[in-house]
Amino acid sequence: MKKIFSLLILISCALVISAQNVSLREMVVIVKPNYYDGTIKFLKEYSKTLKREGYYDASEVLNAYAEGGFGSGFIYKNAANGKFYVVTNRHVLSQAKDVNIEIFDEEETKIKLENCTIIAVDEMLDLGIVELPASANIKSGLTLSNTNVNDADEVFTAGFPGLGKNPSWQLGKGIVSNAKLQSDELTNGSPTRIIQHTAQVDAGSSGGPLLVRDSNAPGGFLVVGINTWKAEGRENANFAIPASAILKFIDNYVVNEKELNEEMLRSKVNDFITAGKQGFSKVLPFISYQYIDNITVNNFYDLVNSSSDKAVDAMKEQFVNGYPIEGVRIAIADAIVRMLEKKSLSFVSIDNFTDNSQPVNVVLSSNGVNTNSVWNGERGTWQISDFSLLNLNNLGKKGIATDFGYTTSIKIGTDIPLKSHEGIRYSLSVERTVYTFMTYGFNFHYGSSEYIQSDYDYAEHRYDTTYVSKNYAGLDLSLGGQLPVKVGQIYLIPRLQGFYGLDFGGENLGGMYYGYSLGVEAAYKLQRKTYLFVGTSYKHKLSPKFFSEDSSRVNPSGVPYLKLYVGISF
Repeated sequence: MKKIFSLLILISCALVISAQNVSLREMVVIVKPNYYDGTIKFLKEYSKTLKREGYYDASEVLNAYAEGGFGSGFIYKNAANGKFYVVTNRHVLSQAKDVNIEIFDEEETKIKLENCTIIAVDEMLDLGIVELPASANIKSGLTLSNTNVNDADEVFTAGFPGLGKNPSWQLGKGIVSNAKLQSDELTNGSPTRIIQHTAQVDAGSSGGPLLVRDSNAPGGFLVVGINTWKAEGRENANFAIPASAILKFIDNYVVNEKELNEEMLRSKVNDFITAGKQGFSKVLPFISYQYIDNITVNNFYDLVNSSSDKAVDAMKEQFVNGYPIEGVRIAIADAIVRMLEKKSLSFVSIDNFTDNSQPVNVVLSSNGVNTNSVWNGERGTWQISDFSLLNLNNLGKKGIATDFGYTTSIKIGTDIPLKSHEGIRYSLSVERTVYTFMTYGFNFHYGSSEYIQSDYDYAEHRYDTTYVSKNYAGLDLSLGGQLPVKVGQIYLIPRLQGFYGLDFGGENLGGMYYGYSLGVEAAYKLQRKTYLFVGTSYKHKLSPKFFSEDSSRVNPSGVPYLKLYVGISF
């Protein structure tokens, strides 16, 4: 009997040792998203734009983001199908078409699994799941706990927060400081209770597991949650989504394996139509990340300038938190909502559905007129990636364009005189706008004019009058107003300006002058504050009274000009 008892103890110990021999490090992984080509292009172009405008830090952040970030996750084996998955946060996957998974063993040997498929993300809770390829030869996965934690329970965090620009393994220890935190802000209104704890969480820890010790579990730990947030301005206030919510998410998308079929697409489209009347936050889950492929920086600025105040605030928050593409999705969602405010949208048909691997065209009716939308099956759901009603090249507010403005513009032009005895002038102007509607600047011109030269002929006892042409230059300061109006892709800008300056020339051509100009220019936006200009104006140049009475001047009452010019702003 004694020998049997000893044998049982040995068997029990062997089981414990076997479980612990599966390294925790091998089951906590690095998740690196691979972005769509359009996403990378947008981020790099936006980075360059911000750099030109002097926002160097923001530019570097976007450029680094385009190069690729990382988060954490953990391996999970589904008992129903025997497949291995990586569970992580939605925001780690949110802007990716697929992900690369990096796994380290105890010898720090790295295994890299490329282009792993994102199975699903949860738009309510910050959860996502990635399927690992069968060829990966994964040994084991962590186990999700079926029991809740309590206040003061000892917990551990595991993940790969950044050390410099590289992920670095970290195992932290703390206690549960609030086992049942209710926060609508963190759960988007879901009744899920959040775990607040004091174990270390840093940038890059997102998606890593929150653990409790269990000698019988793989790696010696059970997963009780997934680390997702930390509170700024507070010490050791970190937050995790509980394992119970993770299990429900896995049941929905892995165990039940929802099929992205035509029936589900029809249901999603009808949900999208309903959400279009409920605000951008309701439309946001329907916006595919592939939609970003259609967005340019110029489109984005137009979207922002025409967005609701609430949407702009939400975009700013996403950019500050380091999720710029989420900000772009919000802009698209808000544009769709505003576009549908006065439209009645209804489902018409689905064109040529084959399977969920190909984009599908869905015909909708807008106030009785058919319009197309493109939908993609991805992340466990159907999302819209193009909508013909939303013309990205014709965005922004119509009518008076309060978004119009630039830092500095340079314009070159020709002044054609409307009176005789005056020559053509050439001008170079530097202008700035103030709050859209006011302008000021400097104008340099160079040209020729004539003055009357009288010589007394003593033989004939009379004056001989001749016209003498001389070159001169001038510099003036202008101040005025404008009223930019957007018509399609063009801004039409009526302008009224006054100017005061000084001419430099030989004989009687120098002196002070003043005047006004009235005209219109057309501008085409290239980027946020970069426009191409072409314009014309009537410019009337006058001289002070003591100059206008000078009989030697050919046109003492003033000179009218027709001004033609082109320019660019930056």
